[in-house]
Amino acid sequence: MKFFLQEKQLIFGLVSSILLYACQPESKKSFSKSHSIEKAEEIINQSLSSSTNKNLATAEIHFNYQGEQYITKRNCNLFKYEHYYKKYGDVYKDVYTNTGFKHYKNGETIQLPQNEIDERVLALKTVNYLPFVPYGLTKERVFKTYLEDEVFKGKTYEVIQVRKPDNIQVKNALYWLEKDTKHLKFISYHAQGETYLGVVKSTVQIDGFTLANFDVYRLKKPLESLSKVLIAYQKTEVEKVANYAIENVEIKQLNTSCK
Repeated sequence: MKFFLQEKQLIFGLVSSILLYACQPESKKSFSKSHSIEKAEEIINQSLSSSTNKNLATAEIHFNYQGEQYITKRNCNLFKYEHYYKKYGDVYKDVYTNTGFKHYKNGETIQLPQNEIDERVLALKTVNYLPFVPYGLTKERVFKTYLEDEVFKGKTYEVIQVRKPDNIQVKNALYWLEKDTKHLKFISYHAQGETYLGVVKSTVQIDGFTLANFDVYRLKKPLESLSKVLIAYQKTEVEKVANYAIENVEIKQLNTSCK
């Protein structure tokens, strides 16, 4: 299996959201709390409306990552993530659904220790999140707040704080979306005492769906404030630690609708 725990933990920091902003600068308090929440929802909805990613709630997706095969099935609140790979002539399969995780070797169920199950579930969640963002940001228990507009390298971005308090590993992240296009460009987050930045290097359109190719950077010196990450990135005070892109993507829309 080609996922390494460090890379999975780095990138999965993006999946849920990290470190609460207990103290925000005054410039970020110019909006009322309710207005900031409404504006964040509006921005994310506009981002989703620019593609058909919102329809991923009812879809079957086939793709490759690092040369291995994945199949994802989503039907409203039900999901099934599958990962197939070969090792020393044996065929392995990981399956994660609403009801739990199973690992197979040559078609037979194999029991794994809990720590390895956690790693494999983390890997499946990660590979089924990053390429498709902002899909996933409209789910319940994902809280979004608009903070401010920020200009970086001549472009204006709308900065949104995303929190998922139910997640024990990470709590909060910052998302930068281009103001004109509503396309996601940057995500910053803390994990394991380090500060990270995800950068969308490119996107591809497949049947109207927008898929992102992410590079992940670690700051050479951790920052307390996530809002200062882009300054460090501009000064090249970062090191690249991972690339996240999927290939050979096929998406089949299911003929169902969610309430």
